Amino acid sequence: MKVHFTGIKGVGMTALALAYQDAGWEVQGSDTKDFQITDEPLKNRGIKVFEKFTPRNIWELKKMVWKPAIDKLIYTGAHHGSQNVEVKWAASRGIPVMNYARALGEFFTGKKQICVCGVGGKTTTTAMIATILNEADQDPSWIVGTSSVSSLPASGHFGKGDWAVIESDEYAADPESDKTPKFMYMNPQIIVCTNIWHDHPDVYKTEQDTVQAYLSFFSKLPKDGLLLISSQVNGKFRPAEQDPAPQDKLIKCRKVCKTRVFDDNAALKQMVEEKIAVPGEYNVRNAMAAVMTAEYIGIPRNKALEALKKYTGSKRRFEFIGESGGILIYDDYAHHPHEIESLLSAARQKFPDKKIKFVFQPHTFSRTKALFDQFVNSLKDVDEVILDPIFASAREAADAEINSEMLAKKINEKGGNAVFVPVRQKLIEYLVGTSKSGEVIFTVGAGDLYEIHSKIKQELGRKSH
Repeated sequence: MKVHFTGIKGVGMTALALAYQDAGWEVQGSDTKDFQITDEPLKNRGIKVFEKFTPRNIWELKKMVWKPAIDKLIYTGAHHGSQNVEVKWAASRGIPVMNYARALGEFFTGKKQICVCGVGGKTTTTAMIATILNEADQDPSWIVGTSSVSSLPASGHFGKGDWAVIESDEYAADPESDKTPKFMYMNPQIIVCTNIWHDHPDVYKTEQDTVQAYLSFFSKLPKDGLLLISSQVNGKFRPAEQDPAPQDKLIKCRKVCKTRVFDDNAALKQMVEEKIAVPGEYNVRNAMAAVMTAEYIGIPRNKALEALKKYTGSKRRFEFIGESGGILIYDDYAHHPHEIESLLSAARQKFPDKKIKFVFQPHTFSRTKALFDQFVNSLKDVDEVILDPIFASAREAADAEINSEMLAKKINEKGGNAVFVPVRQKLIEYLVGTSKSGEVIFTVGAGDLYEIHSKIKQELGRKSH
């Protein structure tokens, strides 16, 4: 059987494509020519990627008759979702088509699903749990939303074991035609929720709307299921005078499944801090969630902690890029104010005596506009912030009422140190020209800022010589 992934370079799509290949499917896909961090794993696995969206990718001439060349098509919510030319064409010819979220849920129907959700930390926590299960010879399946994980052979895998560890997202399955939160297509046995913040204002108008989506997801747990939440999440369910519904729903949820807080155990916290190889208080919490998940399914604590030592990071999560001219370069996917605060805290913990620079690319106009003040507060304490223009996601139109220059101005008004450089090459020149040996540069954001790494290292190298 052959499956085609329309928009295969997305991190979730790539992980699912690799899992399909493990399960014996012939896999191919299509996407734009733009470089993505998933290019390498797709190439290494011999998966053909057409760099254009066209029906010719899924149609072939056999014995002078045009016939479908695929048995199934899975598409991303990006690249116009169900309105993509390949998707429309396949559907009109009777080829089964489904969006990524629906396909993910269907693919793992026969597995006991550990679903990791949250606005920050779900990629790392998913990777940590998968690592523990893999090291414990459980032969798990997993879907991790990045291109590579230090302690796993790939970001996606289909194993013979009972458990599947799945990064589960609250964003709409297909913004144009299916507003269902992606994680609602899962059938969880265990849910790990790292936090709940207002992150997608194009889908959820308020944080309360986001909370309601999560509560609906939690209600999918069976009676013998487990809900693992952080103390931060627990605080979201305090009843408001005008709306007691969240508390009522959580109480109802707790009546049908076990609920535990994973980051309030001082003894476990100390053990985790001694074992993990990644910095930051937030990674301690992620690791605590992973260990408690493992214990629940029968893996001893000491074995889980030993396995965690093998996890040294995931692509675009506090990732060390290199050193040039005495300057360290790191990259991180942080794109929400709370994530930026956590990243800065971890950076200061690791480099207490060094000047820290963030090159930040805001992601989407809607998020930048809705969380503007929070972004200002999270960035004003960085030693220096160099702002790139807002990354305009394909899922929304540009908004002339918000830009990175406004963000830089407000950061400076609040006592911070920020500069906006509108042209990418000029940004590189500014960064290289002002950086000195002993400093640490972080490229930060969910867009394409990682593309400048090789140029920065090259120019810094020239400068040092």
